[in-house]
Amino acid sequence: MFKGLAAGIAVALVSGAASAHTGDGAHTHSLAAGFAHPFTGIDHLLVMLAVGVYAIRATARAWLLPALFVAFMLVGGMLGAYGVPVAYAEEGILASVAIMSVLALAAPRIPLPAVAPIVAAFAVLHGFAHGAEMTAGGSFLEYATGFALATALLHAAGVGLGALARGRFAALRRA
Repeated sequence: MFKGLAAGIAVALVSGAASAHTGDGAHTHSLAAGFAHPFTGIDHLLVMLAVGVYAIRATARAWLLPALFVAFMLVGGMLGAYGVPVAYAEEGILASVAIMSVLALAAPRIPLPAVAPIVAAFAVLHGFAHGAEMTAGGSFLEYATGFALATALLHAAGVGLGALARGRFAALRRA
């Protein structure tokens, strides 16, 4: 399972397809468009799954990092939707893929006060990308609700994957 995730990470880091941000703003203003956006690029998918995997494997409260991510992603979404520039957003998003994937795979127990700002910063960058794609004059509330729900769903899937892996590793230790 983790070999496939590692292969996906490698593809994301060398692929132009990792950047799902076209900048054209076409049809990106509705709840459905917001919900679809996190699924349109492997960078978003990997990070959101990795946050969930890391949260369940390395923290006592699996819900905390995903909730933090969603909250700060909404802040970033507002920045993007209202045209506030964020330097090196795409580069930061690609770095988030690498760093969160390593955290998810290695599951080091980093104190929450140390890892939370990293997760929050990555969330702002991903939210910025979502918000920057929004059509001018569109409903930020609808669009943001969509991408926040999709993100929470991806985090939950990551938590599930992490729980499966943790159970599998626990069974291996008993054998």
